[in-house]
Amino acid sequence: MNETRKIAFACFIGGAICSAVALLLAPTLWWLGMLAGFAGGYLSYEFREVIKATSVAWRVAKDDTVDCWVGMFNAIRKWLLEPHHVLYPSVTITVALYALTAYWMYYTSIPASAYVLVAGMFLLAYFPVERFFLLCVHFGVRKENCFYYPFAMPDKYEADIRKRLEKEGLKQVPMTYKSEMRWFFKGLALICFNIVCKMPKAVAIGFVSMCSFFFRYGWFLFKLIHSQKHVLCGLDGVVGGTVSYLWLSSSGHPVLVVLFGGLLGAMFGILNWEVVSVRWLKVQTRLQ
Repeated sequence: MNETRKIAFACFIGGAICSAVALLLAPTLWWLGMLAGFAGGYLSYEFREVIKATSVAWRVAKDDTVDCWVGMFNAIRKWLLEPHHVLYPSVTITVALYALTAYWMYYTSIPASAYVLVAGMFLLAYFPVERFFLLCVHFGVRKENCFYYPFAMPDKYEADIRKRLEKEGLKQVPMTYKSEMRWFFKGLALICFNIVCKMPKAVAIGFVSMCSFFFRYGWFLFKLIHSQKHVLCGLDGVVGGTVSYLWLSSSGHPVLVVLFGGLLGAMFGILNWEVVSVRWLKVQTRLQ
């Protein structure tokens, strides 16, 4: 009886998901609800065991590429949590200006063409240009293995930053107009070179490695959780959801369609398990 309840619950979830997705994507793509319903029913059976299997499959499937992603995410998160005394105020002011301009233009009925013009002017305003200029200068400075001084930081941070940069083997140089423009053009050339020559290759490698990881992850997860009962729950959930959608979608309330999809899925699942599997095929439940 416990096994019957678990199968009925999984088939109910599969049928409800099937009919709900079919309603959302109707009329042309309603059949995608069948795929969603099968996945819902298949994964809902012994759901706690499925959750445990996901972590096992992750450990088996991950490689150096995944560790690189995790390390990159942690580095970005750490950087965002650090104080940025120039960046964050600039972003706040820029977003506020965009919001105020959009609000003003909306309530004064300014044509869309004028809004595009003003938005383009904001895009070419101080903050984006200044950020890109400093980024190019940063790359140019790093290319020459030096750092400029003075730099725009609070006084209490300057000594620590200078010591850290000097320990890294970087040479301190003064900031002048000539050196600043030299660093800017060097950094700009470096950025363009990376975008044109290295980025397509890096994107292709990242895409292939991501597809490889998800394929391995899905395959290991499938091997860990697959059983005839998972397939039974997926198929019966699809049958119940499809019957409910085709029968009630034109005249019934969407909530009723989803509810009946789940109930029909549970009914088909119970009948399939109790009548076909146990009584007809004589499946030994204690061995499953």
